[in-house]
Amino acid sequence: MSVGGGSGGKQESAEARELYRIQGQIAREQWDEHKRLGSPVLENLAADAQAGPSAARYKERIGAAGADVSHAFGREREMQRREMGRYGLNPSSGRFVGTDRAMGISEAGATAGAMTRARRGVDDEDYARKINLVGITTGQGAQAQQGLSSAAGGLSGIANQKANAKANQQAGIGQLVGTGITAGVLF
Repeated sequence: MSVGGGSGGKQESAEARELYRIQGQIAREQWDEHKRLGSPVLENLAADAQAGPSAARYKERIGAAGADVSHAFGREREMQRREMGRYGLNPSSGRFVGTDRAMGISEAGATAGAMTRARRGVDDEDYARKINLVGITTGQGAQAQQGLSSAAGGLSGIANQKANAKANQQAGIGQLVGTGITAGVLF
Protein backbone atom coordinates (compact mmCIF):
# COMPACT_ATOMS: atom_id res chain seq x y z
CA MET A 1 0.00 0.00 0.00
CA SER A 2 1.31 3.42 -0.90
CA VAL A 3 1.19 6.08 1.80
CA GLY A 4 0.24 9.60 0.59
CA GLY A 5 -1.57 8.57 -2.60
CA GLY A 6 -0.66 6.82 -5.79
CA SER A 7 1.03 8.00 -8.95
CA GLY A 8 -2.22 9.64 -10.14
CA GLY A 9 -1.74 12.43 -7.58
CA LYS A 10 1.77 13.10 -8.83
CA GLN A 11 0.50 13.26 -12.43
CA GLU A 12 -2.30 15.68 -11.52
CA SER A 13 0.14 17.79 -9.54
CA ALA A 14 2.59 17.93 -12.45
CA GLU A 15 -0.22 18.88 -14.86
CA ALA A 16 -1.48 21.57 -12.50
CA ARG A 17 2.05 22.96 -12.06
CA GLU A 18 2.42 23.07 -15.85
CA LEU A 19 -0.91 24.88 -16.24
CA TYR A 20 0.06 27.44 -13.59
CA ARG A 21 3.47 27.86 -15.20
CA ILE A 22 1.77 28.56 -18.55
CA GLN A 23 -0.66 30.96 -16.89
CA GLY A 24 2.24 32.81 -15.28
CA GLN A 25 4.09 32.91 -18.60
CA ILE A 26 1.04 34.34 -20.37
CA ALA A 27 0.66 37.00 -17.67
CA ARG A 28 4.35 37.95 -17.99
CA GLU A 29 4.01 38.13 -21.78
CA GLN A 30 0.93 40.37 -21.44
CA TRP A 31 2.83 42.64 -19.07
CA ASP A 32 5.87 42.73 -21.38
CA GLU A 33 3.63 43.54 -24.34
CA HIS A 34 1.97 46.29 -22.35
CA LYS A 35 5.36 47.76 -21.46
CA ARG A 36 6.64 47.48 -25.02
CA LEU A 37 3.60 48.80 -26.91
CA GLY A 38 1.19 50.25 -24.42
CA SER A 39 3.47 52.27 -22.18
CA PRO A 40 4.79 54.65 -24.87
CA VAL A 41 1.28 55.24 -26.18
CA LEU A 42 -0.05 55.76 -22.66
CA GLU A 43 2.76 58.19 -21.91
CA ASN A 44 1.79 60.25 -24.97
CA LEU A 45 -1.89 60.07 -24.07
CA ALA A 46 -1.11 61.07 -20.51
CA ALA A 47 0.93 64.05 -21.67
CA ASP A 48 -1.92 65.12 -23.98
CA ALA A 49 -4.53 64.61 -21.27
CA GLN A 50 -2.52 66.51 -18.67
CA ALA A 51 -1.85 69.37 -21.07
CA GLY A 52 -5.57 69.72 -21.73
CA PRO A 53 -7.13 71.21 -24.81
CA SER A 54 -5.10 73.73 -26.75
CA ALA A 55 -6.15 77.31 -27.35
CA ALA A 56 -6.25 76.46 -31.07
CA ARG A 57 -8.76 73.69 -30.41
CA TYR A 58 -11.03 76.05 -28.46
CA LYS A 59 -10.67 78.69 -31.18
CA GLU A 60 -11.48 76.19 -33.94
CA ARG A 61 -14.58 74.80 -32.22
CA ILE A 62 -15.88 78.17 -31.07
CA GLY A 63 -15.25 79.68 -34.50
CA ALA A 64 -17.05 76.83 -36.22
CA ALA A 65 -20.03 77.19 -33.90
CA GLY A 66 -20.21 80.94 -34.52
CA ALA A 67 -19.88 80.45 -38.28
CA ASP A 68 -22.67 77.85 -38.31
CA VAL A 69 -25.03 80.21 -36.50
CA SER A 70 -24.08 83.15 -38.76
CA HIS A 71 -24.64 81.03 -41.85
CA ALA A 72 -28.06 79.88 -40.66
CA PHE A 73 -29.15 83.41 -39.76
CA GLY A 74 -27.75 84.75 -43.04
CA ARG A 75 -29.97 82.36 -44.98
CA GLU A 76 -32.97 83.29 -42.86
CA ARG A 77 -32.23 87.01 -43.23
CA GLU A 78 -32.02 86.62 -47.02
CA MET A 79 -35.34 84.76 -47.13
CA GLN A 80 -36.91 87.49 -44.97
CA ARG A 81 -35.63 90.26 -47.27
CA ARG A 82 -37.06 88.51 -50.33
CA GLU A 83 -40.39 88.01 -48.62
CA MET A 84 -40.59 91.65 -47.52
CA GLY A 85 -39.57 92.72 -51.02
CA ARG A 86 -42.52 90.75 -52.42
CA TYR A 87 -44.78 92.80 -50.19
CA GLY A 88 -43.18 95.95 -51.53
CA LEU A 89 -41.61 97.00 -48.22
CA ASN A 90 -38.71 99.43 -48.46
CA PRO A 91 -35.52 98.17 -46.70
CA SER A 92 -35.31 101.51 -44.89
CA SER A 93 -38.85 101.29 -43.53
CA GLY A 94 -39.37 101.03 -39.79
CA ARG A 95 -40.95 97.59 -40.01
CA PHE A 96 -38.08 96.22 -42.11
CA VAL A 97 -35.43 97.75 -39.82
CA GLY A 98 -37.23 96.53 -36.68
CA THR A 99 -37.50 92.97 -37.99
CA ASP A 100 -33.84 93.03 -39.03
CA ARG A 101 -32.81 94.37 -35.60
CA ALA A 102 -34.81 91.67 -33.81
CA MET A 103 -33.16 89.03 -35.96
CA GLY A 104 -29.74 90.51 -35.16
CA ILE A 105 -30.45 90.30 -31.42
CA SER A 106 -31.59 86.68 -31.82
CA GLU A 107 -28.47 85.92 -33.84
CA ALA A 108 -26.21 87.41 -31.17
CA GLY A 109 -27.89 85.30 -28.47
CA ALA A 110 -27.74 82.15 -30.57
CA THR A 111 -24.09 82.78 -31.42
CA ALA A 112 -23.14 83.29 -27.78
CA GLY A 113 -25.01 80.13 -26.79
CA ALA A 114 -23.41 78.07 -29.55
CA MET A 115 -19.94 79.32 -28.65
CA THR A 116 -20.47 78.52 -24.97
CA ARG A 117 -21.71 75.02 -25.83
CA ALA A 118 -18.66 74.54 -28.09
CA ARG A 119 -16.30 75.60 -25.29
CA ARG A 120 -18.03 73.25 -22.85
CA GLY A 121 -17.92 70.47 -25.45
CA VAL A 122 -14.15 70.80 -25.71
CA ASP A 123 -13.89 70.65 -21.90
CA ASP A 124 -16.20 67.62 -21.74
CA GLU A 125 -14.17 65.79 -24.40
CA ASP A 126 -10.97 66.55 -22.52
CA TYR A 127 -12.42 65.21 -19.29
CA ALA A 128 -13.68 62.06 -21.03
CA ARG A 129 -10.21 61.46 -22.50
CA LYS A 130 -8.70 61.66 -19.02
CA ILE A 131 -11.26 59.24 -17.58
CA ASN A 132 -10.65 56.79 -20.45
CA LEU A 133 -6.91 56.99 -19.86
CA VAL A 134 -7.35 56.11 -16.19
CA GLY A 135 -9.48 53.11 -17.16
CA ILE A 136 -6.97 51.89 -19.71
CA THR A 137 -3.96 52.16 -17.43
CA THR A 138 -5.73 50.62 -14.47
CA GLY A 139 -7.09 47.70 -16.46
CA GLN A 140 -3.87 46.60 -18.13
CA GLY A 141 -1.75 46.44 -15.01
CA ALA A 142 -4.53 44.79 -13.03
CA GLN A 143 -5.05 42.13 -15.69
CA ALA A 144 -1.37 41.15 -15.71
CA GLN A 145 -1.23 41.23 -11.90
CA GLN A 146 -4.35 39.07 -11.65
CA GLY A 147 -2.81 36.42 -13.92
CA LEU A 148 0.43 36.34 -11.94
CA SER A 149 -1.44 36.25 -8.64
CA SER A 150 -3.64 33.39 -9.80
CA ALA A 151 -0.64 31.38 -10.96
CA ALA A 152 1.22 32.03 -7.70
CA GLY A 153 -1.86 31.07 -5.67
CA GLY A 154 -2.24 27.84 -7.59
CA LEU A 155 1.41 26.92 -7.15
CA SER A 156 1.15 27.75 -3.46
CA GLY A 157 -1.85 25.42 -3.22
CA ILE A 158 0.14 22.61 -4.81
CA ALA A 159 3.02 23.21 -2.38
CA ASN A 160 0.62 23.18 0.58
CA GLN A 161 -0.99 20.00 -0.69
CA LYS A 162 2.42 18.34 -0.94
CA ALA A 163 3.40 19.52 2.54
CA ASN A 164 0.14 18.21 3.98
CA ALA A 165 0.57 14.88 2.19
CA LYS A 166 4.11 14.58 3.58
CA ALA A 167 2.94 15.48 7.07
CA ASN A 168 0.14 12.93 6.82
CA GLN A 169 2.61 10.33 5.57
CA GLN A 170 4.97 11.02 8.46
CA ALA A 171 2.11 10.92 10.93
CA GLY A 172 1.01 7.59 9.47
CA ILE A 173 4.55 6.15 9.77
CA GLY A 174 4.79 7.47 13.32
CA GLN A 175 1.47 5.88 14.17
CA LEU A 176 2.60 2.58 12.63
CA VAL A 177 5.83 2.66 14.61
CA GLY A 178 3.97 3.57 17.78
CA THR A 179 1.47 0.79 17.25
CA GLY A 180 4.30 -1.66 16.58
CA ILE A 181 6.14 -0.64 19.74
CA THR A 182 2.96 -0.88 21.78
CA ALA A 183 2.18 -4.27 20.27
CA GLY A 184 5.72 -5.52 20.96
CA VAL A 185 5.65 -4.35 24.54
CA LEU A 186 2.30 -5.98 25.26
CA PHE A 187 3.30 -9.35 23.84
